[in-house]
Amino acid sequence: MEYQQNETSQYCSPLDSLERVKIIIENSDIKLSEKQIKMILHCIQYHEEYNFACEGKTVNDIETLILQDADNLDAIGAIGVGRTFAYSGANGVIMWNPEIPFDRDVYNESIKDPSTVHHFYSKLLKLKNNMNTDTAKEMANKRHKFMEDFLDEFLAEWRGER
Repeated sequence: MEYQQNETSQYCSPLDSLERVKIIIENSDIKLSEKQIKMILHCIQYHEEYNFACEGKTVNDIETLILQDADNLDAIGAIGVGRTFAYSGANGVIMWNPEIPFDRDVYNESIKDPSTVHHFYSKLLKLKNNMNTDTAKEMANKRHKFMEDFLDEFLAEWRGER
């Protein structure tokens, strides 16, 4: 597979990454059964499902739901804020443009947000309500609050209020 998200800065769907993941698994020192490999590929394929996306969630196996939670938790909170701004800076995405409205009710991973702050509103602030397990829901509440506080401060500073 020639297409790599980190090299092109273009979205690569989990489905498009499966061939490469399978090669990595097969070339690792860890020996897995075909059933285990199939389950890993299944979890990866469906781990980016969101209840606020067009397709919604289509899976309910616990392994995929846990991977969804882990991926979502990694994207929010203090580390999520840092990652989001680092990615945006590395890919030429502006921090904020107040003239562009927040108008994405349904999230589509392949459509780039017009600014870093827009990404918080189109996706990251919605992840708290996308958690599957009780533990993830509890962890997400604190991380979500941090992002809200950060954005309040960011926008106040942007407007020159602080």
